[in-house]
Amino acid sequence: MRNSENIARFAKDEKGAVAIVMGLAIVPLILASGLAADYAILQTAKARMDASADAAALAAIKTAQTTIATISATNPNPNPQAITAAVAQAEKSFYAQAGKRAGDLLGKPNFEVKINGQTVSAQIAYNAAMPSNFGKIAGIKLMNYKGGAGAQLKMAKFLDFYLLLDVSGSMGLPSTPAGEAALAAKNPDDLAQYPTGCRFACHFPGSQGYAVSRANNIQLRIDAVGAAVAQLMKTANDTATLPKQYRVGVYPFVTHANAYVDLTDNLRGNAASVESVIAYNSATGTTDFGKLLDPGDDKVFARSLNPNYKANPGIPQDTVPMGAGGTHIHNIFNEMSAKITSVGDGSGAAKSQPFVFFV
Repeated sequence: MRNSENIARFAKDEKGAVAIVMGLAIVPLILASGLAADYAILQTAKARMDASADAAALAAIKTAQTTIATISATNPNPNPQAITAAVAQAEKSFYAQAGKRAGDLLGKPNFEVKINGQTVSAQIAYNAAMPSNFGKIAGIKLMNYKGGAGAQLKMAKFLDFYLLLDVSGSMGLPSTPAGEAALAAKNPDDLAQYPTGCRFACHFPGSQGYAVSRANNIQLRIDAVGAAVAQLMKTANDTATLPKQYRVGVYPFVTHANAYVDLTDNLRGNAASVESVIAYNSATGTTDFGKLLDPGDDKVFARSLNPNYKANPGIPQDTVPMGAGGTHIHNIFNEMSAKITSVGDGSGAAKSQPFVFFV
């Protein structure tokens, strides 16, 4: 009787309920907290791996671009070699960035590089797993995770600029009305015909207009063209993203187009460069281009006026002088077409894309 009363009293007693509930709940609470800690560690590991994949993708596209730029001048099909180099660099970068986390990998990551025209793309994917700390209590020995990254690059093109420049007598006119007035006031040429002064800086034998324009720092149209070419050299040099990305040739004409600077990647920085040959003076606005003005001699080759001229062996040399007289365009386009010996898509140094600027 006494035992049954004790049992009944124990069943009715609520004083120990909290302790019992806590005792029953403590195990799953600890397990849940442990799993949360495991998950936080997993997310940190995944972030490290994703960053490694991202770095690998960027390394791949940059390596592909650099390889193409380096070997395209001698290799007409640089893409296979570029892809091989890009994959190798991506793999090297991935493992270097991943560090000890590379031990989580379930097999080798997938490194894929594609080149389509001027576009280089890279995709990196991995599968990994890390041992759990608290999950083992619930039978979870490993926690799987996966990820990857991609990157894409639009490669700059290799470009050839053929500058076809009018150097006939009309280019000896000053480039501004103020310049015309200044030249007319001091030019002794043809005063009988032009009593208020001749406004042309004639370059013919016996004429003094050109010498007057130089002595008085009067910019001529031909100087303005030279200044524009000099600025183009600076812009091309400053904006190039690949070695020898741009080439320029300067081809003045009167009745025939001649090479003054044959197609070259030597844009600026030394005596033979395009910029140096132009000799643009920013203070006065004048250039050395004036020496190309029609001298009235139809036997002058433009190359003879450039003391640092270097022939491009890939381009036919001129056999006909520039000529003399007014501007004639009936020959020059066929002559320029003959100088453009290769037409590419700009994807490599051996596939430069040509443009002709007619000024």
